[in-house]
Amino acid sequence: VSRVDQFRTLFKANGTNFDDTTRLACQHALEDEEMFDRFAFVLKNILPQVDRVCATYLDEDNRLRLYQIEERPPFRGSFRGTFTRYKPEGQALAAYVDRDDLVVVNDLASESGSLMQKMHDKGIRSSVHVPLQYEGFRGTLNLWSLDENAFPPEAVEVIRQVVSSIE
Repeated sequence: VSRVDQFRTLFKANGTNFDDTTRLACQHALEDEEMFDRFAFVLKNILPQVDRVCATYLDEDNRLRLYQIEERPPFRGSFRGTFTRYKPEGQALAAYVDRDDLVVVNDLASESGSLMQKMHDKGIRSSVHVPLQYEGFRGTLNLWSLDENAFPPEAVEVIRQVVSSIE
């Protein structure tokens, strides 16, 4: 059974009805590393096909930076250090910041920029990027999967619900 099929089974049983623990983890996801880890744990239970969850933002110098990260072992992606900064030009990930809606990428090889290429080289096949604002910074919440086509419409519905709870 694929992880996407596992998700679909969970979705059929639960839909987007989240318990208080899930809602609380979402609300406080970006507060600090511990809360982000809790959020990622909860999210990966809802979406078993997710291997990496990270939040990125454009800093005061308009450089793309990693804010928080959590990965499912044994996966270890590129763009791991919060001190690493990338020029946004030519990076698809930076372009998602200014989108009005989330972006589903079913083929990372087709996306522009060295970050997407590095993630593809590490085995990532699909991703979702949700624009968000937090404490005056523009950024994205990024979900990455080793599975191809890991984010069917039902998963996108769940992701929208989760992100709408982030404060």
